[in-house]
Amino acid sequence: MTRTVLLNPGPVNITDKVRQAMALPDLCHREKEFTDLMAAIRSKLLQAFNIEKEFTSVLVSGSGTAALEMAVSSSLTSGRSMLVIENGVYGERIGKLCDVYNFHRHTIKLDWGVPPNLDDIEGILKSKVTLKWFPWYTTKQQPDCSIRYRLLGNWQKNMAKFFW
Repeated sequence: MTRTVLLNPGPVNITDKVRQAMALPDLCHREKEFTDLMAAIRSKLLQAFNIEKEFTSVLVSGSGTAALEMAVSSSLTSGRSMLVIENGVYGERIGKLCDVYNFHRHTIKLDWGVPPNLDDIEGILKSKVTLKWFPWYTTKQQPDCSIRYRLLGNWQKNMAKFFW
């Protein structure tokens, strides 16, 4: 079978295994098989990151924007703020969601696709006491992802900031 590769945004390419699974009968969300499947997925997610003792996982059925809204709307409490890097569609969406929920935010605004300066981020994280959340997203085009993730881990550990 010829495989068509879609180049539009979103998780649209699926493997043959997924395609075969989609041909199976539907699972009703009220049946035990569905509940068992969801519980297994949630458990495996926590095990994958070795955090099953401290955290729980929540599965979201919806678009990427729905997941962003869920994350933004549940992140902040009174007196807290978020750092938003607006350098593309996701940063702009996160900024708009902060505005919709009347959340205080600190913004680094850049041209689309321009990576943020890590020293600028660190300076803001250190200087803003109320800043607790920093949504971090990356793309395959950023080859230094592992370096950035190690840096994020150090910031989280040393400054008590939260990243998602």
